Amino acid sequence: MKGSENMTKTDIKRQLESATGKSFLCISEIARCLGMGRDHTRSLLAGLNYLPSGREKRYLISDVAERIAEKRRC
Repeated sequence: MKGSENMTKTDIKRQLESATGKSFLCISEIARCLGMGRDHTRSLLAGLNYLPSGREKRYLISDVAERIAEKRRC
């Protein structure tokens, strides 16, 4: 996500929803939106609740947006 310096959790959530059209995202989709590798994305999402879907873990966009906003402020 480009230009995320001044984005709120809501802004991040809207941008992810707009980019994917989904409410639950897998690691590959999140990594693609953020422009980062899957390993780094996994470490970013460590500890978040997820919905198992076959071999994938699906993360709720609002949880992902909150984690991005938390990490961005540190």
